[in-house]
Amino acid sequence: MNEFEERLAHLSPERRELLRQASLRERMARSRIRPRPRPEHIPLTFGQRRLWLLDRLSPGMVAYNSPSAQWLHGALDAADLRRAIQSLIDRHEILRTVYPANAGEPYQKILAAQILPWSEYSAEVGDLENDGPAARREAAFRLARTETAKPFALQVGPPIRAALIAAGPELHLLVLTFHHIAIDGWSITSLLREMYDAYSRLRAGEAIDTTAPELQIADVAMWQNETWGGERLRPQLDFWKQHLAGAPAVLDLPTDRPRPALQTFRGATRATDIPAPLYARLQALARERQTTLSTVLLAAFQVLLSRYTGQEQVVTAMGVAGRSRHELEPVIGFFINTLPLRADLSGNPDFIEILARAQATLLHAMENADTPLDRIFEEMRLPRSMSYTPFAQVMYFFQSYPMEDSVITGVRVEDVALDNIQPPTAQSDLSLFVNQHHEGELMFEYSTELYDDSTIRRLGGHLLTLLDAAADAAHTPMSELPLLTAAERDEQARWNDTFRELPRNPTIAALFAEQVARTPDATAVQFGTRAMSYRELDLRADAIAHELRALGVKPGVLVGLYVERSLEMLVGLVAILKAGGAYVPLDPSYPVDRLAYMVETSRSAVLVTQATLRDALPVAMPSMEMLSVVVVDADAALPASAEPCPDSGVGADDPAYVIFTSGSTGKPKGVEIRQKSAVNLIRSIAREPGIGPDDTICAISTLSFDIALTELVIPLTVGARILLVDRDTVRDGLRLRKLVDAEALTIMQATPATWRMLLDVGWVGKPAMR
Repeated sequence: MNEFEERLAHLSPERRELLRQASLRERMARSRIRPRPRPEHIPLTFGQRRLWLLDRLSPGMVAYNSPSAQWLHGALDAADLRRAIQSLIDRHEILRTVYPANAGEPYQKILAAQILPWSEYSAEVGDLENDGPAARREAAFRLARTETAKPFALQVGPPIRAALIAAGPELHLLVLTFHHIAIDGWSITSLLREMYDAYSRLRAGEAIDTTAPELQIADVAMWQNETWGGERLRPQLDFWKQHLAGAPAVLDLPTDRPRPALQTFRGATRATDIPAPLYARLQALARERQTTLSTVLLAAFQVLLSRYTGQEQVVTAMGVAGRSRHELEPVIGFFINTLPLRADLSGNPDFIEILARAQATLLHAMENADTPLDRIFEEMRLPRSMSYTPFAQVMYFFQSYPMEDSVITGVRVEDVALDNIQPPTAQSDLSLFVNQHHEGELMFEYSTELYDDSTIRRLGGHLLTLLDAAADAAHTPMSELPLLTAAERDEQARWNDTFRELPRNPTIAALFAEQVARTPDATAVQFGTRAMSYRELDLRADAIAHELRALGVKPGVLVGLYVERSLEMLVGLVAILKAGGAYVPLDPSYPVDRLAYMVETSRSAVLVTQATLRDALPVAMPSMEMLSVVVVDADAALPASAEPCPDSGVGADDPAYVIFTSGSTGKPKGVEIRQKSAVNLIRSIAREPGIGPDDTICAISTLSFDIALTELVIPLTVGARILLVDRDTVRDGLRLRKLVDAEALTIMQATPATWRMLLDVGWVGKPAMR
C-alpha cells in the first residue's frame, strides 16, 4: 500500500472516494495530450465508436451526414478552390481515415494520401436565358440535396466529398459533405476558415501551409483509451448509475403516431425565434441567478417536457463539445459526447428552484463528462432497442463553438441554411438547438415518423409562453406557469363556450311530444314489413303508460324493458318515459343469472315485456316472479283516441335510463343517466354532426348498448325514420349488406367488428350514408 492509500485508509468511504476523484482530476489536468507513435490498429475515440456502431446497425444511413454549404458570389477559380480543399485533406489525418475492423473490433486506418472526391455541376433548368435567379438557386439546391444524401462507406472511403454547383456566371454553390464520425460543428467552422484562407493565398500567388498540425485525432483516441479505458471510468460510471437510478429510460411524450419498431431517422426542422425583449429578460434572469442563458433555456425545456408527459422525473440528453482541454481546441475531429441529464421536478417547485437544480445537475454532469453514453448503457444493463435510444429520445444542444465571417479574395460568401441542401433527418425523436451566435433563434429537429409540423410549431409556442412567464415571475410554481399562447387561449375560450339554452322542460318525453305535434303522420319506425307513424307510436305508448302509472311508476322508478327487437320495443320505451319512469334494458339473449342480477340490483318492481316472452318468464327468470308485468301486445288494436298520459312531473334531474356494464372486470355495474344529460346529448348530436326529419337511421345496436340512444331515442325527437333491424340480420354480413344497399339509409353507426363484417362480404360503401 502506498503512502496515499495509507492516508485514505483512516477516512470514511465517502471521503476516500471524494479524494480519489479529486486526485484523478488533478493528475488529468497535469497530463498533456501529445503526439504518439501510431500502432497498426489505432483505436477509435468513444464518440467515434458509437457512430461506427450505429453505421453498422443501419448501413447506408445518412442521418449522420454533416453538410456545409455557402453561396460564393463573384469571379471564382474552381481549380484553386479544389486545391484549397485538397490541402485540408493533406494536413488533417481524420479526412483521409477509414474504419475497417479486426476480429469485429473497429480501428482507424490513416491513408497516406487521398484525392478529394470532387464534383462539378451546372444548375440548368431549361433555357438559362429565361430562367431567373430564384429558379437557378432552387435547381442548385436540388443537386445539393442529391449530393448530401449519398451515404459514406466508412470502411473504405474518405469521410469527405465536395461539390461545386454553378448557378450563374458569378454564382456558385459550394457543398462540403462530411460524415459525423470525422467532424463536428466546431471542426467545420475551423476547416472553412482554413479553406478560405488557403484559397485567398492561392489567388494571391502565395504558398499555402502544408504542415500537418502537431496533434491529430488519432493521438487523442490513443490518449483517451489509455487514460479512461478499462475500469478507470469507474468513479464516473458510479456517478451516472446513481444519477439515473429509477429514472425513466423512455420519456412518455405524446406523439401524433405510434413509435415504429425500427427508427428511420426521417425528420424535419422548425425554427422558433425568441423576441428580442424576452431574450434580454432571460439574459437578465441568468445574470441575476448567476448562471448561464443555456441553463435557463434547458430548465424551461425540462419544465415543458414534464408538463407534456406528466412525469416528475424527466431525462434530456445534452450534447457537449467535449473540448474542455485547451490542446483539443484546434484538433479536427468528432468530440461531442452525450450526457443524460435527469431533472427532478417533484414537489411543484418554482422556476428559481428548478433553475438551481438544473445548474447543480449540469455541474456534476460536466465533472463526469468523459463517460460515453454506451458505457452508461452497459453499466446499467439497459436493453437495446432499434426503436429508440434509452435516456436520449429528447436532446438539447447549446452551440457555442467559435464562428467567424469568411473573407475570400474577390468572392463574397453567403451561408446557406442546411434545410435547403440536406435531406430531412432526425437523430432523435426531438432535439432543441440553441445557437448563441444567432441570438433568439431556437431550432427544433424532430422525427416525422412521430410528429407533425403543427405539433412542433405548437410546442415551440408553448416554450415561448413558458419562458415569458418565467422571466416575469420566476417564483411561480411550475404547475402555474402558463403554456398556451394568446391565440390558443382565445380558441380555448371559444371551445368552452358551449352554453346552449335547454328546453323549458328538458325531458325526452317532452321532446317526443313536440315532434309528434310537428309530424304526426310521418313514419317513426319500420321493422320488416310493419311500420308505425309518430301518431300511432304516441297513442300506443299512452295506453301502456296509463297501466304503468296505475302500478306506481313515477319519476325515479326504474322499469325493466324485457323485449325482443320489434316495434313493441319502441312502444315500451316511450311508454316508460311518458309515465315518468326510467327504462332498464334487459336483453332476452342475456344469461338468466345476469338478468336476475340486473333486476335485483336496479330494484325494478315493474317489467314491460311481450306476450311471447311473458309465458316463459317464470322459467327463464324465477327470481322475478314477484314483478308486476305489463305486456306490450303486437296484436292489440290501435286505440281510437287514448287519453294522453297525465303529466308525470318528471324533471331534468330524474333518471331517464340505466345501462349496465359488461361485467368483464367483475359484476355488472348500473350507470344511471339523468334526463338533462340525455337531452343535452340529443340536442348536441342533432346539431352536430346533425340528424333531422330527412334522415333514415339504420338501428342495429342492442338496446342494452348505450349508443342505442343515437339510433332509437334521438331520431324520435327530430322526426327521423328508424329502420329497426332484426337480430339475425345484424349478425349476418350478407343479409345486412343486402338490407343496407336496398334501403334509402342516410345514417348508420356500428362497431368496428360490424364494419369489418360488411367489408368482408364485399360492401364498398354508400355515398348517401354518413
